Amino acid sequence: MRYISTRGLAPILGFEDTLFEGLANDGGLYVPEYWPTLDINTFRGLDYIDTATKVLENFVSKEISNKDLMNLIKESYTNFSLDGGKEIAPLIEISKDFWLLQLYNGPTLAFKDFALQLLGKLFEFFLSKSKKDIVILGATSGDTGSAAIEAFKGKNNIKIVILHPYGRVSSFQRKQMTTVSDENVFNLAINGTFDDCQFLVKELFKNRDFRLKANLAAVNSINIARVIIQTVYFIYSYMRVLQNSSHINFSVPTGNFGNIFAGYIAQEMGLKKAPLVLATNKNDILSRFFNSGKYIKNEVFSTISPSMDIQVASNFERYMFDLLGRDSKELKNKMEIFDLKGSLTVSDSKLSIAKKRFVSGSLGEQETLKVIRKVYKDSGVIIDPHTAVAVGVMQSFYVNQKNPAIVMSTAHPAKFSNSVKKALGVSPKIPEKLSKVLHLKERYVKLKSDTNVVKDYIENNVLKK
Repeated sequence: MRYISTRGLAPILGFEDTLFEGLANDGGLYVPEYWPTLDINTFRGLDYIDTATKVLENFVSKEISNKDLMNLIKESYTNFSLDGGKEIAPLIEISKDFWLLQLYNGPTLAFKDFALQLLGKLFEFFLSKSKKDIVILGATSGDTGSAAIEAFKGKNNIKIVILHPYGRVSSFQRKQMTTVSDENVFNLAINGTFDDCQFLVKELFKNRDFRLKANLAAVNSINIARVIIQTVYFIYSYMRVLQNSSHINFSVPTGNFGNIFAGYIAQEMGLKKAPLVLATNKNDILSRFFNSGKYIKNEVFSTISPSMDIQVASNFERYMFDLLGRDSKELKNKMEIFDLKGSLTVSDSKLSIAKKRFVSGSLGEQETLKVIRKVYKDSGVIIDPHTAVAVGVMQSFYVNQKNPAIVMSTAHPAKFSNSVKKALGVSPKIPEKLSKVLHLKERYVKLKSDTNVVKDYIENNVLKK
């Protein structure tokens, strides 16, 4: 398997080089030259580890042996359990053929752990051979930062710098990042939005001299390895729920388009191409696009589902690349127009194609709270606001749904206890292994949203340490 840039001008790379490159040097994003075709029937009865190995071996080619790959996967998911459970990704049926895939059993209680725990092992695997030092640079809207820090803290030859929008993540999310005391961890609180943080990261990756000097590597979903790893739980849950149904509908709370794009990849590889339900909050740029064909940037609104408070979705470029028939020249032109004007459009024929793969909707805050209450009343299950958005949007589309539906439950409700308490009158119990972060000392640096300021900080405080 080789990897190409969406904008067509960067070198074609193998898996290892793509893993460390992150953002392509032409400003594009790396994707596989083609989506592998899988015989889905061969996944019947496989556990999560075997499913992951069978999927991911298609993307690493011969650069990692199957034995090493399976061992890395096993090591990544050894601590994925809560309350004594044994399931890595539990499926909970909250009503007839309506399922929640609980993706928050990892060390930081969010779905980002699935990709980042394995990403950390992959980085270590290749770095042990090259003996080079790297600086991991990432931005977070809440969960990526803590999951990345958990995966890379204390590791030799690796320093990790995470940017988060000051005052725009939950206090629990912030403390999960800022109470980590390992010397290779650097938390930067940026005066701005997640989009500002993401912009800073991309600009620093585009600065070739600085990128080489710092030996930057990416953990955001601009790194295609992260998205590929997430395809596994779509395939795993599909095979667990599929009985006599012809297809299964997935609903995904969506901000940066990475998780739902993993579902799209899974379908390209062999799952039945039922429309994916794209669920957004008030920051509904993606929902508006799939309903109108117009991708128009607005201001970022703060909501009770902060991990979705995004207006510029990185992985949207990867989908656009496929939608435009992998025409890198046309894609590059459209993305440059978007960078300049904050908007782009596609033809009616392309919109028609997009609508066959995605249905989309948004949910307001009061509706989100109502969904949390309704799910708890009907099933006794407490869900977080992001999951509630996905449940509410799914239900609006599939009132008389006859096929099974799976909602991606992306975060433990304890991470958003204030919102859950507002909905239910009680706070969700914080798992014991994470309650300690509420009482530890925080450590972070507050910076303005300026590329040079962040660059100077890294040069003077990270590279020289």
